[in-house]
Amino acid sequence: MKKLDADLSAAAVVNARLSAELTILNDEVSKAEEFEKEKARYELVETSEGDFVFRIKSSMADEQPIHYICPVCLNQDKTISFIGGRHRKICQTNRKHVFNFGKSAPVLTPKVRH
Repeated sequence: MKKLDADLSAAAVVNARLSAELTILNDEVSKAEEFEKEKARYELVETSEGDFVFRIKSSMADEQPIHYICPVCLNQDKTISFIGGRHRKICQTNRKHVFNFGKSAPVLTPKVRH
């Protein structure tokens, strides 16, 4: 009987650990899904100076102004980080991320099919 009680206690401890790990994994999946949903609001565009940035899709802007986000932060850190400035835009999160826009608006880059 004591062995059965010990086994039940051990199983309860393992179950509690697994439950906690499952909660953590579910939170990570939810965050990843939310990030992908937010990322889908943006499209990759090329500036007239040859830099690539993400611009909010006009269909997704709602009441927001058209704006740009840092591709480095988005892809490396999974962070939506605005870039600002006129012809030379700087990332608000990492000032080393600089993008040259020139005087014309960025354009969508055509998808190359092989």
